[in-house]
Amino acid sequence: MKLLIFDDYEAISRFGAELVAQRINAFAQQKGAVDGTDSRHELFSLGLPTGATPLGMYRRLVEMHKAGKVSFARVATFNMDEYVGLSPEHPESYHSFMFTNFFRHIDIDPSNVHIPNGNATDLAAECANYERSIAAVGGIDLFVSGIGTDGHMAFNEPGSSLNSRTRVQSLDAETIAANARFFDGDLSRVPKRAVTVGVGTIMESKEVLMLVSGKSKAQAVRAALEKGVSHMCTASALQLHPNSVWLVDEDATDELKVKTVKTWKGQHEANKNVRRFRIVPMEQSAVPVLDSMLPPAPPSQTWSSVPPLPLVLSILLLLPTLIRPMLPHINSSNSFTNFPLLDGLEPMGSEKLAPHYYAIVEKGSRTKPHQQRHRRQVIAGQVYEWNSNVIPFQIWGGDANFQNLIRRGIRMWEEVTCLRFRENVQATDAIRYVLEKGDSCFTEYIGRNGGFQDIIIGSECAEEYVVAHETGHALGYWHTHQRPDREKYISINWRNVLEEATASFMPFRSMLQAFGIKQVSTRRAPYDYGSLMHYHAVAHARQVSDFTIVPKELKYVTTMGTERMAFLDAKVINDIYCPNACSGLGELGRPLRCQSGGYPDPNNCNVCRCPEGLGGIECDRLQPSNCGAELQATDQWQTLRSPHGKDIQCFWRISANEGSRVRFRLSDGEFPCSYGCQSYVEIKHKLDIRLTGFRSCCYRPKEDTLSDGNQIFVIYRPNGRTARFSLRFIRQL
Repeated sequence: MKLLIFDDYEAISRFGAELVAQRINAFAQQKGAVDGTDSRHELFSLGLPTGATPLGMYRRLVEMHKAGKVSFARVATFNMDEYVGLSPEHPESYHSFMFTNFFRHIDIDPSNVHIPNGNATDLAAECANYERSIAAVGGIDLFVSGIGTDGHMAFNEPGSSLNSRTRVQSLDAETIAANARFFDGDLSRVPKRAVTVGVGTIMESKEVLMLVSGKSKAQAVRAALEKGVSHMCTASALQLHPNSVWLVDEDATDELKVKTVKTWKGQHEANKNVRRFRIVPMEQSAVPVLDSMLPPAPPSQTWSSVPPLPLVLSILLLLPTLIRPMLPHINSSNSFTNFPLLDGLEPMGSEKLAPHYYAIVEKGSRTKPHQQRHRRQVIAGQVYEWNSNVIPFQIWGGDANFQNLIRRGIRMWEEVTCLRFRENVQATDAIRYVLEKGDSCFTEYIGRNGGFQDIIIGSECAEEYVVAHETGHALGYWHTHQRPDREKYISINWRNVLEEATASFMPFRSMLQAFGIKQVSTRRAPYDYGSLMHYHAVAHARQVSDFTIVPKELKYVTTMGTERMAFLDAKVINDIYCPNACSGLGELGRPLRCQSGGYPDPNNCNVCRCPEGLGGIECDRLQPSNCGAELQATDQWQTLRSPHGKDIQCFWRISANEGSRVRFRLSDGEFPCSYGCQSYVEIKHKLDIRLTGFRSCCYRPKEDTLSDGNQIFVIYRPNGRTARFSLRFIRQL
């Protein structure tokens, strides 16, 4: 990806036109040498947008055509979209727009103009035919796009699959309102549906050119370039395209970080000031050559020419003794529809979504003997614990919404532990939650420091689970992925870890050696991929198409980075701060006999706190739910299918006879894809039921999985989203 920043709209329009013309002319000269063996590639294929932003580029291209500097005689065009129900002759149809503003003024063959037919009798067939037409010319060579105020490109509204193809799309209220200006401001006249190319269609183009102008697009630019890849901002997918160029004017960069703008400006050699960006004039070259800041035209290889990713992963994972433990680099030149597949896993359902993630941007924390904020030190031993289970805190800055968010994050600990946080503005030995502008959330110290202990919450990462995560550090928790025994469970791809985040990935035994701290806590719990204190797979990545953490058991790749409190997260805190909270007999008249790793709940000593999946007073039965059940595995394959409903929570236990095991496979499923899986099906198949099971929302194991014991637990949480799964199971002797 390349970001070029210009003074104004006219500069963007001129540069965009020069780039399009250069690509067309270069294709004309090189044709035969490059594509002579491909009968499909007789025409340069150009994807085109509509709307106000590309008008300046179209005007410039028409001028260049009339001056004899570019011909469209051997160009095939594919427009992004068209309204459903609007006739091609309607003045606001995209057919009318394109012919009025562009096609009538150039020498393009009308038979090479492709615009979706929003009046087709069979819209599904029209969409399929449009995709076939693109494939027939060998794919799109250059797709020009704009961006909506909510981050959409084409009519791929927030929530669209990043693997979507040409289809009918219902328009969001924000899009309808934005387009009302073309219909005299009358919302009722704006079509509510459109035929649009998909994000996957655009991502398979050899090159993508994004045009962005104006302050109204600043928030969208920030979301697309700085907040990670997300189906809620479909233009963010271009971060993963190997040949995407963003042309952005100064107004559209208003919301970008100063560092981002400086970085991109600084990358243009001999062009430290954007006002000196230069394009070599067309008159100086028969084939227009752009300034060195422009990337070269992409190679004419097809996506399938890239070696299969699973093969690369398999080879590299066999070399742990030769290289530093890492997840192999995922080549960003792979087809987007092959976005990272891991050996032994396959995508859920028919969609291969680019996983969405939200990163906690933690800076290094410090310990009492070391006052450098840029380092996170190790603290262990009782001296660094809080004096009691009542912990004072203060909130500095922020409005009522921010303060309530802090309290909700704190409550995540109070609901499952004996800890009680008390707001005390007079305290001088307290946790202090401080609001700062930006996207950095971090804790000043690990464990109790003595005096004020600041937890910095950036305005752009203020989430309940982030508050709970950082509070965990203040309670004495290190990151799970920094445990001394982590090499048994994960590998770190150091090559892709940001330099400033190195300390957050070092095992804390190494940190002890580095900083001379000798105490190590002897408290241990099994390694839990689902801990709130575990980073997700692309945390602090230099490249979002590359992982920083890979689990040894790959099926846990989207379990890491959860936003939920794990059972063991709470148990360790309760063991430290209130080990004897429930010493009486309770309502049963005898001590509780908690089963399967449960323990007396310090918030209610009459019941046990049970691992997820189990319930009852002593964890001796299935956790209650409206849609779960006890199931028996037999010698015949059976299928468990998820019930309908978005706001449900289901628990199943599938048991086999004593001495047998359960063989199972996720045979189907579809979930919104995200690291940490906010919507998921979880399967617990290990003997230690306290551990978080593997959560599937992006991938599923290709092969059958065998339970460690004679039972598995299945947990289904769509969390308000459309989701489904099917699980096949059978008894294994």
